[in-house]
Amino acid sequence: MLKYFISVALISFTYIASAQFTTQSKQETVITCHYDEVLTMDVWTSYGPSAPINEFKDFIRKKYGKNVDLHVRRTLKPEDFYDRVRAGISDIISPSHNFLKDERTHFIKNNLIIPIDPEIVTNLKDVQTHFIENDFVTSKGKLYGVPLAAGPYGLLYNVDQIATAPTSWNILWAPEMKGRYSLSLDFYEANIYLTALAMGYKNDQLHDISLLNTKKFRLKLTQLLTNANFWQGTPHSDALKKSVLTTSWGLSTSISGPDAQKWRMAQPKEGVSMWVDYLAVTKNVRRNPFATTLAMEWANFVLGKSFQQTILEKKYLSPLKISSLPSMELESDIKYLSDQRAYWPVLTVRERNGLKLMYDQILAQIKKEKSR
Repeated sequence: MLKYFISVALISFTYIASAQFTTQSKQETVITCHYDEVLTMDVWTSYGPSAPINEFKDFIRKKYGKNVDLHVRRTLKPEDFYDRVRAGISDIISPSHNFLKDERTHFIKNNLIIPIDPEIVTNLKDVQTHFIENDFVTSKGKLYGVPLAAGPYGLLYNVDQIATAPTSWNILWAPEMKGRYSLSLDFYEANIYLTALAMGYKNDQLHDISLLNTKKFRLKLTQLLTNANFWQGTPHSDALKKSVLTTSWGLSTSISGPDAQKWRMAQPKEGVSMWVDYLAVTKNVRRNPFATTLAMEWANFVLGKSFQQTILEKKYLSPLKISSLPSMELESDIKYLSDQRAYWPVLTVRERNGLKLMYDQILAQIKKEKSR
């Protein structure tokens, strides 16, 4: 789940891009390129590859006779979705499932995003029903997002260093693994959830601050963070040189970099926490009918098999009803997730503040101990 973002915005006015060159007669000539609409979205990096974007632009040109463009801009954190929607910048966003009804944003309740139009987004028929018939992304019978991809905050192991796949999260606490595993630096909640799983907590207990804010849990989490290496954004082989175990956002070989094939997904008996990224269309597209139509066409496009093939290639879980998988190994990963997934919960403000305070206190104590 990639924690670098791409921003792409639908701009309500006609965009003119100009390029200048000098002719043989030394006369300066201006060439203009006319765009009928420009699409700007805040999405994770994997959801804005150039080839599918160009394919989409060609499709719109043929279907509507319109020349459109997609602008890409990086954003740094999930909270930017909310700020940019309110500022009128973002027209499409791709937050995880647990962010759409977050008490800090209330995207649906505050009408910051609009319902998906099933008349245009016809590829919904190919989506597994549990991705679109759930409380995360629906309200009063309306759907407010389409699933882009899903995956676990899973445990991967280096097959060159570990012969047998680990069967428990508790391997991270084994004495011989001190300094030899890596965690996400950005997502403190995910590290809390895996610690809770390792201690035997069930799905609805992973975020219960009254159960987690105990001496026993704090000690377990302190040990995990003290002995860990960290990666930022997504795990890359360059950041894993000291590690034989790592968490990751995807399935087997979801590590980026030259050593990707050395990594495989373990299947901890305690289960895994899981994310689903959704594409949501914001209120900002209502500035004109074509902007809204264009946004819905993109929502339909990302559910197409050609776009979803890029999701499978990145070793994420596709929401489509696809029978053919890249390998039997991935089929095993997907079956495990269907049986053992624990979706990230929608946290209340109290729960989020409590978990963050506990996590920050532990980090501060670790820093203090290491400075002695």
